[in-house]
Amino acid sequence: MINTSTQYGKLKKVIVGNELNFNKRLFDITMKNFYKENLGQQLYDSPITEYSINYKILQERIEDLDTLSSTLINLGIDVSRPTKVDKMHRIETPYFKSEGSSASNVRDLTFIYNNTIIETPVFIRNRYFENLQLYSILNKNFFETPERFNPKWIKSPNNFLTESRIDLDNWDSPRNFENLNPIIDTYDMAIDAAQFIKINDKECFVNISTYNHYLGFLWVKSNFPNITFYPLYQLIDNHLDGAFNILSDGVFLVNPAYRNLKEKLPKKFKNWKYLIPKETIRKYPTNVTDIDKLFASERGMDINVLSISPKQVIVSKDATETIKILEKNNFEAIPIQLRHSEIFAGGIHCSTLDIERDS
Repeated sequence: MINTSTQYGKLKKVIVGNELNFNKRLFDITMKNFYKENLGQQLYDSPITEYSINYKILQERIEDLDTLSSTLINLGIDVSRPTKVDKMHRIETPYFKSEGSSASNVRDLTFIYNNTIIETPVFIRNRYFENLQLYSILNKNFFETPERFNPKWIKSPNNFLTESRIDLDNWDSPRNFENLNPIIDTYDMAIDAAQFIKINDKECFVNISTYNHYLGFLWVKSNFPNITFYPLYQLIDNHLDGAFNILSDGVFLVNPAYRNLKEKLPKKFKNWKYLIPKETIRKYPTNVTDIDKLFASERGMDINVLSISPKQVIVSKDATETIKILEKNNFEAIPIQLRHSEIFAGGIHCSTLDIERDS
């Protein structure tokens, strides 16, 4: 059944990602642009078109995702896993060629809100057909949802993803998001589902940092005429769950890099509680990939938690300061091991997709 309207209602059904069991990863312009801030200009400008992941690191990631799945099952939650990819599939459209990805960070491309599945317009080429690995899960839940919920399943139009149709300026460069005329026929709509954070069944945050995001947002918004969206313009380069999460009604968990979040949000959220863990610096292993770059920050991954009820939160066991502040504020922290989130650009929240929660 499809029904989820918050980040924290009691979790009943969830998808846990599967990592691609191949060392090779593509590194085209869409991938580089998506992670530009983390990569740095030199690597962004480099002619490198692929990179590889240390085999031991890859196996540890696969093992930890399996453990995350088992943990959720043991907590009484119905868990599904995407179809595993056993070989690299070639992708070819009239406008680009690539190779398929694994549905590891399942939060990214599918936005499930209330009674609706929205497959958002893809930003990275090798993820173009990634949701085929979720098809049987979504199909089953869509048709098992009672008619009284009036379930909907909507997929975005195909986009070009040519370099000329991607907003390549730095994400925080000045933009005029109000004037649509010059950008409608210039840029693709492209926005990830993880740029949205549900507040309740009628309100939702969305991060918009590029013209691609803006057009993608307008398309998503058109499918939810009764929802109030709060656009957060250029708060973060892409995914909101690297900046903050909602733990319960009136409580934010905030990345310490965004400790001024209160100033960025609408007035009605000023009186919410803002839980900001202390900064931590951990020594990260080198030579985990042959480009030796992280795609996400540990600060973002430490608040990338999964609420399974308004008082229970699954969190990385390495996020010691997050665990402390959760427990201090009467949340039950359930620590699990999810190594190398910074390499795979996906923490616990990214690696899971809620299908059904209590309201």
